[in-house]
Amino acid sequence: MALTPELTALVDGLPELLALSALLVLGAVLLGYLSDKWTGAFYILSSVSIVPLICLACYVIFGTIGYVFKSQAQPIVHTERVKNWAAGGLVLGIVVTAGLAYGTGKTWSTSEQGGKRGSWFLLGVWLHFCLTAWIGHRAAGLLGALTITLPAVAVFWIALFFLSQVILPPDPAQRAGMAFRSLATFSCGRNYPYHRIENRELVTRVPGSKAKPVLAGPGIVLTGPDHVVAISSGVEFKGIRGPGTVFTEKFESIIEPVDLRTQQRMFETEATTRDGIHMHLSTIGYFQLDAGDRQPCPGEAFPRRTSSIYRALHARPMDIVRREEDGETIETRNLRRWDELYEITAAHVTRDVIEQFRLDELLYDPEKGSEDPRATINKLFEQQMTQELREAGIKVLKVDVGNLMPVKREAVFERRILHWQAQWQRKMLEKLGIAEADVERIKLEAQADAQIEMIHTIGDAITEVSDTGRETVVHSVILRFINSLDEMAARPEVKVHLPPEVPQVVRNLPYIIGRAE
Repeated sequence: MALTPELTALVDGLPELLALSALLVLGAVLLGYLSDKWTGAFYILSSVSIVPLICLACYVIFGTIGYVFKSQAQPIVHTERVKNWAAGGLVLGIVVTAGLAYGTGKTWSTSEQGGKRGSWFLLGVWLHFCLTAWIGHRAAGLLGALTITLPAVAVFWIALFFLSQVILPPDPAQRAGMAFRSLATFSCGRNYPYHRIENRELVTRVPGSKAKPVLAGPGIVLTGPDHVVAISSGVEFKGIRGPGTVFTEKFESIIEPVDLRTQQRMFETEATTRDGIHMHLSTIGYFQLDAGDRQPCPGEAFPRRTSSIYRALHARPMDIVRREEDGETIETRNLRRWDELYEITAAHVTRDVIEQFRLDELLYDPEKGSEDPRATINKLFEQQMTQELREAGIKVLKVDVGNLMPVKREAVFERRILHWQAQWQRKMLEKLGIAEADVERIKLEAQADAQIEMIHTIGDAITEVSDTGRETVVHSVILRFINSLDEMAARPEVKVHLPPEVPQVVRNLPYIIGRAE
């Protein structure tokens, strides 16, 4: 049965609309497949298919209404009336679909801010498609849809793909499509969280949910050239990624930002010497993740060794906190940062090293020409730290032990002063004893010299008077003896050891002897 001119005009517009509908659905399914493989493709097919159905339904329904309500106008005028009603229905379908796109953007999003982005992005994509379809229709009808609309839509998404590579340059180890997916899902408000490493901490820049099932993500972690991140899915370790732009997939989270630079730590600790003195000391340590002999180069990321990073993360210290609640013991385990292992290890290494010394050995005396004990401590400390941290992937660069001070300084100083006082008193008594011995020896030598001199004097007197009589000899000897005593008593070195009255008694001896005769 032949169709009337009005129905013919209505049906003639359907092939172009069906072609545009197929183009819309196939393009959307292709984007869904590129984003989330077959899951995304089926999800898009089930949701986007309603869009052309709405438009076609409005086109047919309104065109039919224009055909049913005939007027008395000429057939050609009536045909135009059917076309106008069908076009009006198509515009209404476009408006209804635009409203659905705007509302879908809000329901897809993971936050209020993301909902606004998603609403405007989906609305813009739909209106862009409708605009290019109208231009193609006006230019060449069905042929225009294939030569104008299809290339315009393809150019838009291809340009968006290459733009994503410029905005978000991906890590070479990850797929190039990740940047495109990230930009698209961000525009839809369906992104996973975006993070940035600032001052060694992970800061959330754009919130999002990492558990969205379909057509979501990936997330982003922006790192500098001196950081990488460790990724985990919560069940397994996913690897070390970075530096640069790092993309995270569904359920993936950041274990910890890893700083590749040289680390400096200053800490206070206490230790006990071999003789039981509690010491307080400060230590400065320099270390980094072991990257072999490679050094940082300008314009390049910091050198890294994945095995060292993995070992450092595996060796992270853990705090175990137990608390009682409703009669049950609840245990909480918290992993600490990898670089905190250095300070924990250094605390017990310091105690081990200081226990090898007595307090006296820690006191540096430049006059003795001995080696500074701090240099010895630093050497022992560095050797033991290197040995213990090598398995954890940490390279010890340098250590410097500060001033060694007793914990109870006043009591220790008082004991040291008493000890030094006892030593000096002992030395003083030794010196005094030696001096007294020298004095006694000098006195004895002086007495011996005096006796010898007296004997010589008497001997000379006897020799001089040997030819005279016996009484004369005795008298001469006595006088010579008294004269010698007087001379000796007058000497300063002898006089100081004699009582004051002795010189006078010696001088009076001749008179006393003369009276006695």
